[in-house]
Amino acid sequence: MRLVLNWIAERSRAKTEKRIRKLQTALSAIESLPVLTEFEDIVLRGFISIFLFLEHLSLLAFLSIAIFWAEPLIPTAAIFFRDLPIDLVVLLGALTAFGMVSFFHRFRVDRSSKYRETIRKNIDELEARMK
Repeated sequence: MRLVLNWIAERSRAKTEKRIRKLQTALSAIESLPVLTEFEDIVLRGFISIFLFLEHLSLLAFLSIAIFWAEPLIPTAAIFFRDLPIDLVVLLGALTAFGMVSFFHRFRVDRSSKYRETIRKNIDELEARMK
């Protein structure tokens, strides 16, 4: 994604300067955050994996129930409204798990030294291209 954003920014000097300012703002925002230790990074990756597993498990369970205990091929309004609460609970569970995965991923990435190095490298590359 960063390659695409940098490529778009290179199309004009003003866009390049704007992209550099945006990267510098992002870097200054995450510089104040502490860097994760290797153990903390592993724990957060574990949490992400657990939430992804639960998300996929709930969707898989819902699909297997829908396939193996399917009613007639043409659903009626009664079947739809009978199954609607279960569908909404499964959807809410999947969206919650997705939200937790996104939160933990962003938390982990913002505190990663590799991410900070990548942002610095992108800033340096864009500044070099402007000269």
